[in-house]
Amino acid sequence: MTKRRHDPDILYIIAHKFDDGWRGPVKIGIASDPSMRAKTLQSGNPSRIGIYATVDIGDSEVGVSLEAQIHVAFSELRLAGEWFAVEPDEAFKTTKLWFYMAMTAIGHVSSDQAANLVSQRCVLYAPSRI
Repeated sequence: MTKRRHDPDILYIIAHKFDDGWRGPVKIGIASDPSMRAKTLQSGNPSRIGIYATVDIGDSEVGVSLEAQIHVAFSELRLAGEWFAVEPDEAFKTTKLWFYMAMTAIGHVSSDQAANLVSQRCVLYAPSRI
């Protein structure tokens, strides 16, 4: 599959920023430019938000599938759309687990290779405490 410039292939977790740390609810989605997505969401949000973490999936089809699986995992905590009543660190842990499982299932990648992909492509931008 040839990657087009605007294929959404980066899964992001956007959370609320406070002086004493990051808290939910979180938005879990995919985009080709998560920074721009966060800026767009900030303009309509009275609370300060930011990118908590990203996963560079590298393939928009896998990204859409992974996003859907994570949404199902948190379905009982869905507030509206892609917003979930979950803390950012829990969302990041769950996302890393699902990414690992996706890499071993569809990529025919060994568990060691999948673990390396998780450590390389799952980026925590903000620790739980600022």
